[in-house]
Amino acid sequence: MALQRERFRQIIGVIDSRTPFSAPNLEIPLGGPPVVASGDGYKVLSVRWPVLEGVDGEGLLLEPGGTPLARVVALPEADWSPEMLVGLAPGLPSEAQFARRLAESGCLVLIPTLIDRACTWSGNEQIGKLTNLTHKHLPHGV
Repeated sequence: MALQRERFRQIIGVIDSRTPFSAPNLEIPLGGPPVVASGDGYKVLSVRWPVLEGVDGEGLLLEPGGTPLARVVALPEADWSPEMLVGLAPGLPSEAQFARRLAESGCLVLIPTLIDRACTWSGNEQIGKLTNLTHKHLPHGV
């Protein structure tokens, strides 16, 4: 099995070693509460975790009130925010908010923030700098 994993890593170009960690870290704004929101039987926390050296993942953790029935990583569409999957931001009808429904059913749900492939807002027309590079290819903050 390990040989198959290594071969798959080579095929898809995964060359960096992942940073080990045991649990995501809470992201608490200065003076703010650790809980972003709460729903029917769960609370929503903002979390961050190491992925590669110098690269962190971030998203929302939906934590049920009791012992989790299951642990789920809910992957949104690339142009959906984690907040949309919970119903904290507009854009998705309630029947599409599957992460919220899983949390209401007693699951511990991690929703990572994904980088969309759109090129909206890429470049700056005022300085003549336009690009069709997607957000995936732009350095953070550009």
